[in-house]
Amino acid sequence: MAIYQPALATGFARAFLVAAGIAVPGLLIEIAATRGRRTDLTGTPRPAPAVPAESAQPRRPRQRHVR
Repeated sequence: MAIYQPALATGFARAFLVAAGIAVPGLLIEIAATRGRRTDLTGTPRPAPAVPAESAQPRRPRQRHVR
């Protein structure tokens, strides 16, 4: 029983280290993702890029070739 307590504590310590190692890259990814959606200091969002005129038209359905 004397060896059981330190082994259990070591197992929990390693599990917490693994969990922290998994959480850090997730945090970095979240920071990088939100930087692209930031607003300027006035609180207005960045303007959307201009849409070319040909992409604004609806697409025609594909025609099937019947033999």
